[in-house]
Amino acid sequence: MQQFRQVADVQTMETLKLPVPEIETVKPIIVRAPATAELKEFVASLAKRAEALHNGRVDPSEDNMLKITTEGRKAALDLRMMNPRAPDHPTARYIALWTKSSRYAYPLCSSRYFSWGPPRVPASAPSSAPR
Repeated sequence: MQQFRQVADVQTMETLKLPVPEIETVKPIIVRAPATAELKEFVASLAKRAEALHNGRVDPSEDNMLKITTEGRKAALDLRMMNPRAPDHPTARYIALWTKSSRYAYPLCSSRYFSWGPPRVPASAPSSAPR
């Protein structure tokens, strides 16, 4: 670590003395979104891949658990991360996450530093945003 510090400019919270927002909740906030049929199908294919890997039917150099779990996490957030042609769903997890987190983030952000907005919601979205 000392060698790294010789060439890097390491800044800590104590040296920067930046304001840190207070935490409203002690526990994590869980955001739930219903799984689509496409996502369930994709998760089933991941389970088959994991089973094949576990039984030794697949060479670990071709497929491995790290790849399978990473693809599962990406698909859980938005299936289009794994399949760009997948449809955009109004109940997608990223929309529910944005709706929930923006309630906390917007008051903390100054337009001077941030220029962001909600993600594009499909035209077929229900009139009430997911909570």
